Amino acid sequence: MFQSCLKRVFNKTLSFEQDLLKFTPKEHHDRLSLQRALTELEALTDRLNETKRESESRLEVDRLVRNLSRIYSFKISDDCYLVRQDDVIEIVSC
Repeated sequence: MFQSCLKRVFNKTLSFEQDLLKFTPKEHHDRLSLQRALTELEALTDRLNETKRESESRLEVDRLVRNLSRIYSFKISDDCYLVRQDDVIEIVSC
């Protein structure tokens, strides 16, 4: 719920900034400040989206590890054990 509220606020703020910039004359003394603010807001939005994706990936890995531990009790085979859990960068099939 919080994420959807935050997303809605950011989208409205971005839209407002874009409209404000669109209707601000090129020679207006505040135009450069508006452009900088819009650029910073877009960068912040990108960082928040990336953080959300990383968080969702970690949650998925945690879910997978819990499922594996339930199935295998951390023993993958007679001579193979899960001995360490880290953040996963990439999962590839063998």
